[in-house]
Parts: sequence; structure tokens; C-alpha cells
Amino acid sequence: MTPDRCHVKKSWVNRRNILIGLLLLTCLGIAAVIVALSRGQSRELLAQRIAAVNAAHALSPEENAATIYDQLVASGVSMGTEDDPNLIPTAYAALVKASRMESCWFPLVPGEQCYREHGERNLPMRQWMFALCGAAKSDVAAGRCDAAAEKLDCLIHMAGHLQQQLLISDSAVGMAIEMHVWVTLTEYAIQTDGAEELLRVAEAMPPEELANNYKQVSSEALEINALIRESAWAEWTTQQRIEDWWQRISDRRKSAEENFDEIYLQLLARRRATRILVGLRRYHDANGRWPDSLAHIKTLVPEQALIDPFTEQTFVYRKEAGGQFILYSKGPNGIDENGLRGGKADDYRIWPRYGITAPQKGTPQQKERAGGLERNP
Repeated sequence: MTPDRCHVKKSWVNRRNILIGLLLLTCLGIAAVIVALSRGQSRELLAQRIAAVNAAHALSPEENAATIYDQLVASGVSMGTEDDPNLIPTAYAALVKASRMESCWFPLVPGEQCYREHGERNLPMRQWMFALCGAAKSDVAAGRCDAAAEKLDCLIHMAGHLQQQLLISDSAVGMAIEMHVWVTLTEYAIQTDGAEELLRVAEAMPPEELANNYKQVSSEALEINALIRESAWAEWTTQQRIEDWWQRISDRRKSAEENFDEIYLQLLARRRATRILVGLRRYHDANGRWPDSLAHIKTLVPEQALIDPFTEQTFVYRKEAGGQFILYSKGPNGIDENGLRGGKADDYRIWPRYGITAPQKGTPQQKERAGGLERNP
């Protein structure tokens, strides 16, 4: 290439880069102006709307499980970890008391403070989950399935209280806690002989919790989350608004609001699959083997439990070598990927989990006795 042509090419490249830079600056400038000049409702009006939401959901302190949860959070009590639970009797008794209450409401406040307050509460509640699941594991190992069932039942109701909240971050934590509990419960129920109390906890699941109520669950929650976000937006400076705008367009990860539907379907799949696993265990106890297909447990589980909420088809169930089985949902893409997840595969695997397998030995015809199922020899 001659020097003249090389010079012309470099000049064209420089002009192109300058034009691209100017275009980007122009776009950013326009966005900054839009963000800076955009005006939603006044902070006072937003605060009034949030106060109206609180008034509509208000409970007396005696009827509100949030009263007990907030007292435990304020006390700073530690419940230990899943590997080393350290359940303080008075604190555990308080959790059980709260779990037996029907309703729970954590008031909303305007602005960023709302996210901070609720986030500070969700952290210890997640820690309580791990501690109680760890304590339940110790109970099962010691043959105290009734004590384990009480702890897991307590957590299920605590998770339900979080799911009553309208802040999606609260509800998502509640869903995560409930899923963890069902995973823990079915793991013990499938592998432990004499786990009648655990099976009963799963079978006590209300039928309406197996229905797909996403529209009902999400309608008000999405509206309230938009309200809280707008109240936070009203507090921000122009620079903070621009930074938030840029972060949202550059971050490809979904927000909790955007991912809420998938989280809900995962929970629904886990609830239905829990009933399937309990039905499989009932069949195994009666016949000494796992069924060849889910059709054999139709009389043992609610009909709706057999349906994968992602596909509205039956969950995938197969007998495996050694008399074991695999159970999974096809996930959001509806494609059977052999229970795999990762990359483009998005199957939602139910069993086995993390290398855990179901017991191979069977029981003869189910024998009832006080305290649960007849133990295998």
C-alpha cells in the first residue's frame, strides 16, 4: 500500500471513530436529559399511596406474625448453621408460635429505605432456615422424625408468611426457603424408613397450592414494586438516575421482577414433585419397588401434581439401572434434555439430587404401627 493510500485509510478510520464517539455522547446526552427532566409523581403523593397500601393490609400486633419475627431480628439471636445448628429453645419456640399464625405483614416505607429494611430482615430468616434444616437432619438421624417434621413445618409456614408480602424480594426469599424445605423433606422421606411424619407434612399441602395462581400472586406485587421503585427514583440525584439507567441496559441479568414468573414456576414444580415423591415412596413401601411409570401412582397423589407447570405435560420419570429412578421437569424451553441443566439445557431436576440416590431395598406390604411405617430389616 502506498503512503498516500495508507494516510487516506487512517484518516477515514479516525473520522469513523470520532463519529461513533460523537454518536455515543449524543445518545448519552439525550438519555441524561430525559432522565434528569423526567418527573413522576411527587414524593408526598407516592408516600400517601404507600401508606394506603399499608392501611389496606394492616394487622393488629397480636395477629401479625411479623411482630414475632421483628422481635427475633432485633434481639440478634443466632440459630447456628445447617452443619452446626444451635437452636435456642426460647427463640425456636417463638418461631413455632409465629408459624402457627395465619397472617403476616411487614409494612412498606418509601424509597431505598424499604429495600434496606426488608433485606436486613430476610438475611436472618434465611439463616433460620439453614439452622432448622440442620436440626431436622439431626432429628432424623436420631430417629426423631416427629421433631424433624415440626421444624420443617415451621419453616414452610414462615416461607408462606414471606410470600404474603408484596415486595418481590421478600416473596422470592420465601419461595427459596419453601423450595429448600421441600428438597430437605423429600430427601429424608425417600431415604429414611419410618418417616411417616415427614410424609404427612407433604400430604398436608393445601390443594390450592398445586394450582398455577401466578396471575393472582403477581398482579398486585408487580404494581407495588413499581410504586416502591418510583419512590426510590424520586429520592435520587440526576447522576444516580443516569447510573441506574446505564446499569439496567448494560446488565444482562434479569431482575427479581423479571425473573419472578420463572421462580414461581420452579416453586410450583417443586410442590407438585414433592407430592409425586411421596406417592412414589408410598408405592415403594407397599410393593417393595419403584413403579414403572407415574401412571401407577395416580390414586396416591392429586391429579394436578403429575403435571409439569413449565410444559403442562407429565413430569419425566424413568426407572434407572439398579432399581433407581430419575424425575425432572423439562424446564422453560420444554425440551427433554435428559435432566441436564447448564448451557442451553434448562431441565429442572427433582431426583436424584447432588448424587443422592433412592434406597434400593424394598419393604413388604406396608405395615402400620404407632409412630409410622414398619422399618426395613
